[in-house]
Amino acid sequence: MGDITPLTGLGKAGSSSIASVHVIKDKVQKRKRPSEENKQVVSFVSTSKIPRKTVSGRSNSAISTVSTEGFVSIDGAAMLENALEEIGALRIREAFLRRLDAIPGPKVTLTNDIDDTSPSLSFRFVDSCVLREGVTKASEEFMFGCTCKPNNGRHMGCEYTACECLDQMNNRKFPYIATGDRAGTLRDGHLSTRDAIFECNRLCNCGDNCLRCPVDLRKGEFIDTYKGEIITNRAANERERAKKKIKAKDTYLYTMEKFAEGNNIPPHMLYIVDGEYLGGPTRFMNHSCDPNCRQFSVSYHHGDMYIYDLAFFAIDSIPAGTELTFNYTDNDHTEQRRKKKSRDSLECLCGSANCRGYIWM
Repeated sequence: MGDITPLTGLGKAGSSSIASVHVIKDKVQKRKRPSEENKQVVSFVSTSKIPRKTVSGRSNSAISTVSTEGFVSIDGAAMLENALEEIGALRIREAFLRRLDAIPGPKVTLTNDIDDTSPSLSFRFVDSCVLREGVTKASEEFMFGCTCKPNNGRHMGCEYTACECLDQMNNRKFPYIATGDRAGTLRDGHLSTRDAIFECNRLCNCGDNCLRCPVDLRKGEFIDTYKGEIITNRAANERERAKKKIKAKDTYLYTMEKFAEGNNIPPHMLYIVDGEYLGGPTRFMNHSCDPNCRQFSVSYHHGDMYIYDLAFFAIDSIPAGTELTFNYTDNDHTEQRRKKKSRDSLECLCGSANCRGYIWM
């Protein structure tokens, strides 16, 4: 990933710490769906002969023969195809850059140092998830906040040993480090768990500073959330069937199942976040069997077991410019999947020393 800028916090003042996105080719999937937007239509007149000029380039030049009449014969079809590709790629790039410039907050840039393909105009950046048909949030009548006093809690804005927001935590321990060089980052003990994080919300009395904003990307620091369209399980299945018809294996679906088992929520009632067409910078994070980031479920509305944030935290200190990666199958059922290799598993190309050879989707 690209440059890392000062984090502005998670929660009431939350926003991403990623200011630029370094596009790294997906090392897991070998096939990408061709984008219809990449097919630019350009009309112009092509001639079969042009005045002779000095031509330099690769050996596979479109120039085929040299006449004795001072003209160079060319392959018009090849020239047309090359011109269409160059002009189309330029227009797509310009359109994509305009979209990036329109994103509020720190400047987002994309760099592709893998190949010469153009970015897809079918994808748009969003700063929050978009709820689609059939998806509803829990009523705010069931939402509650803490009674912490803003000036307590070592001036963190939260009485972190007595905050009611911790009632749903397994051990009622504040998940963040309170003081020192790593203040505001996740505790090591929490980084090694799959425990959800229950944050304060707008109804809480603790104020806007319940999580201070560190500067550097350190171990345990919040990076960003996974954004996209929140769709129903039925809609997700329809999208998957459509992709299978064109043999596209790339997927950006993230099932929101963290609280399903404990609350007896059947699979068909779960919501799914799809980041393929709408999403944020974390949509471009690749899988690694030896990742430097981990995803945690973060709940603000403690009465809503269906919709919550999928937040990424650094599990190690990450130098600027290092690619950000996470384990695509790091969830509560990872061990079960390891015991039985799924027929839907894919070859893993992460290249890490601890690579398992395949991942489970």
